[in-house]
Amino acid sequence: MSVVAALALTVVAVMAAADSPPAPPSPPLAPTPKPAASKLKGPDIYHIWLAGSQLAAGENPYERIMTGNMQENRKYPTHLPLIYLLVAGTRVLGVTEYDDWLGLWRAIVLVTQIGIGVLLFVACRRAGYPVLGVFAGLFWGLNRWTLYVAKIAQVDFLPILCLLGSLLLFDTRRRASLLLFGLSLAWKHIAVLVAPLYLVWTWRKASDPSARLREAAGAAGWIALVPGLLSLPFLAWNAEAFVRSILFSVTRNADSHVNAFSFDAQLGLTGLPARLPMLLLVALVLVAAARGEIGRYLAVLLVFATFMDFNTVFFLQYVAWTVPFLVLAALDRRP
Repeated sequence: MSVVAALALTVVAVMAAADSPPAPPSPPLAPTPKPAASKLKGPDIYHIWLAGSQLAAGENPYERIMTGNMQENRKYPTHLPLIYLLVAGTRVLGVTEYDDWLGLWRAIVLVTQIGIGVLLFVACRRAGYPVLGVFAGLFWGLNRWTLYVAKIAQVDFLPILCLLGSLLLFDTRRRASLLLFGLSLAWKHIAVLVAPLYLVWTWRKASDPSARLREAAGAAGWIALVPGLLSLPFLAWNAEAFVRSILFSVTRNADSHVNAFSFDAQLGLTGLPARLPMLLLVALVLVAAARGEIGRYLAVLLVFATFMDFNTVFFLQYVAWTVPFLVLAALDRRP
């Protein structure tokens, strides 16, 4: 049954890729010019490729934010370095045209899309619900939000795949689980709000109550290892530019793909105060998890749903992060 689901996912993903918009022209390898105002309207994946191309040319892509105001979106590189290093690596290997790189990237998107469906099936089958696992794989692969992310070739599938793998390994291979979660953050740190949950789960599962603090601190260290190592060269290169780029998601103005703005935007809040309603609700999820009121998958679902519904910025690809956990939450027996 999982093979049938994987084949269905393959067909859907290929059809979605065939319907993608034409690619913008490719810039030269070196020097790489700053994006013109007209190019700022291009797809996000193009600007990711552009930042990686700047890195391959020996330029620091994060330095572009130094000319901004930390509020207006100018397509700054706001991810941790891993995706830009991937682009730079492919350029060094000879994939220098955007169209060629996009074809390679779409293959990665397809593989990770299928991989997520397989992991959902495995999780449900392990819990004794194979039919639910088939549903989970098809529900993931065929829903409109997954198809949307596949069509625009966003980077969300890789970190979602790592997150799911991390959750499946948490009870049996804790260190690998924490490293995988850190890898998820290194691809796209949208799951950073889930990080405190890992510390809560580690605290609750500590074999010796006196070791809880030590084990939770150790878990934080393993989570931070991959993102930290990848970030160190850029902190040494230009720490202010790197920190400002990563923090731009916290300070940027309200934005939405739909005409439905968040609670903070309705109140006219900006900057960090605009994130306080979301952070308050996430804190309540953490307390509920710490008290054992909710299970692991439901806790993650509630964090992502809170982010989606209360973050001052809303893009359609955010919804894809909630989809796997709509089914997995049914597997929760106890925290």
